[in-house]
Amino acid sequence: MLIFAAKTSLILAFAWVITRLMRRSSAASRHVVWSTALLAVLLLPVTSLLMPPLPLPWLPSPSSSAELLATLAPQLGERQIFHAVPAPPPRDPSRSAHETGKAGVVPTGSMLPGAWLSLVAGALALGWAIGSLSLLGRLVAGFFTRARLARASTVLGDSALRKTTTGYVRAMRIARPVRVLIAPTEMMPATWGLLRPTVLLPPSAHRWSEDRLRLVLVHELSHVDRFDTLTAAIAYLATVLVWWNPLVWVATRRAQLERERACDDAVLRSGLTPSQYADELLALAQSLPTPFAQRLALAMAKPHGIERRLAAILDAHQRRTGTSHTVAAATSVLMALQLPLAALSTTPGPTEATRPNWAAVVGAPHVTENVDVIGRAPRVARGATTSSQQATTRLEPLAGGFGAGAYEVRNPIKAPRRLAEVKPEYTPAAKRAGLEGIVVLEAVVGADG
Repeated sequence: MLIFAAKTSLILAFAWVITRLMRRSSAASRHVVWSTALLAVLLLPVTSLLMPPLPLPWLPSPSSSAELLATLAPQLGERQIFHAVPAPPPRDPSRSAHETGKAGVVPTGSMLPGAWLSLVAGALALGWAIGSLSLLGRLVAGFFTRARLARASTVLGDSALRKTTTGYVRAMRIARPVRVLIAPTEMMPATWGLLRPTVLLPPSAHRWSEDRLRLVLVHELSHVDRFDTLTAAIAYLATVLVWWNPLVWVATRRAQLERERACDDAVLRSGLTPSQYADELLALAQSLPTPFAQRLALAMAKPHGIERRLAAILDAHQRRTGTSHTVAAATSVLMALQLPLAALSTTPGPTEATRPNWAAVVGAPHVTENVDVIGRAPRVARGATTSSQQATTRLEPLAGGFGAGAYEVRNPIKAPRRLAEVKPEYTPAAKRAGLEGIVVLEAVVGADG
């Protein structure tokens, strides 16, 4: 989880740096950068599964149980954590005690750090799931509330308002059919829908002046033309995924602000003066409410961010064009950055220090070439010398590997098969206390298996 948080933070921090460098560019350009960064965050789990792992070389990896115990020793101190419980007698008389005997291990002190880490990881995962489900529930509730609002609204009939709306749709060359609804009560103009976009207007729209009607329709139809419903959905789903990262909330707010400013620029390009548009926008924000049904829609003037929008509208030095080649380069860099970040893994790769030495096995009474193995097995060289006292067998790594990890299942490597399953047995005292522990086992497998 920490690695995933670091990856998402790097992507969003890089987007913040790019947008700071583009502060004199248009709002549409900055919105594309923020939307691309949020898309990269949303796709990060998928690309992490598809990309081959790129190990972090500086992370430690104990190569044996001795190193693991050495790592745990400073944390355990001198306390005796475990004591052995005599193994129960074999249940099957035909099997030997060596095959069926089990040694119970019961903690007598506090839990190991690994157990605490497991509890913390489980609590974090539970909190993550609760937060994500609550945001998804809010999304679903908003969808049904918006659908109920659409059913309560009336379709714009054959009137002067309908002819004006159709004229703006054709002038902006919007190919998708746009549905215009009149809300049952006074509320903020809003837009939603991707395949079938909907523009909602208040009942007072029939009495609006020509300038107010033009600025509202151009603003809302700009959302349709720019596919802002899609980018808003990407931003919200990215927030659902990593809601615990404060940077994703910052990125979502910045993307929302730049999206509205881009539509404001489209209104100003249509011919309205900045002062006139600022007065009309402020009047709409003060007179029309924004109900819950519009919270997840693209409402024209939500309370938060209205001051910054008005300042940008009145700023004569703002660039109000569309996107540029710089935006294409920035988004390409963001998506290219996402690929190596997705490949980063906490599983260390093979190094000279972690590669096993297949130099020799001492005390092997038998040599064979086909042995059921789990993991990476050595190829036994023919002509090994044996004796009744001691046998030394020269081993060679299989071709094409490092001597660490797992070989492909192919001759002479056979697929592993389960020989027996032994479940742990706990004493009644351990069960009542709910104690946990870690047992480190080290096994030496001879050449005879």
